[in-house]
Amino acid sequence: MILTGDLHANCCLELDFLRPEYLESKFKEKCKNTIIIILGDGGFLWANDRYSDFSGDLIKTLDDYLKILGSRLLVVPGNHENYKRIYSLPKTDLTEPNLVGSVRKISDRIFYTERFGEYQIEGKSVLVLGGAVSLDKYLRKDDEWFIEETFTVEEKDMIVSLIKDNEYDYVLSHTCPHSVLKQIFTDVWFRDNNSEFFDRVLNYIEPKGWFFGHLHPEKTDRGYNFGNFDNLKINNTVFKCFYKDIQGYI
Repeated sequence: MILTGDLHANCCLELDFLRPEYLESKFKEKCKNTIIIILGDGGFLWANDRYSDFSGDLIKTLDDYLKILGSRLLVVPGNHENYKRIYSLPKTDLTEPNLVGSVRKISDRIFYTERFGEYQIEGKSVLVLGGAVSLDKYLRKDDEWFIEETFTVEEKDMIVSLIKDNEYDYVLSHTCPHSVLKQIFTDVWFRDNNSEFFDRVLNYIEPKGWFFGHLHPEKTDRGYNFGNFDNLKINNTVFKCFYKDIQGYI
């Protein structure tokens, strides 16, 4: 599986990193017949945006790329998603050699995972934990922010019940545990209920790797903050933030 960060409906030309010729130059044959995963903020089916809708150019272009590669795209839900539309779609339970789990079908080759759940991806056991707090809620209009982007108390209890007797090779999420945030930023000024809950998740599981997006470089009042994304580790779990370019293969 190939991992990358936020697509944001190609708002900053992130789609260039999913071009077949670019992927082939970076990963050779590994980019073919595989699962490509966006770690949140795919930006499909966005409100009142024909470009990212079912008949829009975003999906048509990506489908063309994926068809050339023989691959499929799996999106972990982020915070900049149209939850109302995506999760009104019927659930599809896939039981295939390289992908087992429940998805929401955007096209024949593009799927969203559930907001949380267990998956088997290319023979690896994966826990998906979507969502994050939108810090820009005050800038967004109706149908551009959804309460589903963070977990309720009841959902957190369901997640704990799901994971407490299980082991996972990897966790794929949109944001990271709060304890990792503190490794990246010396002064974490915002609170994220999902991120804080993920610290609790680490009391139950110890995956080989935990991969997330969300923290791509942002312009702040004090300039550009790229954070410190290196040498992130808790116990035996390695954490990695993926942003902008295609970053890795597992």
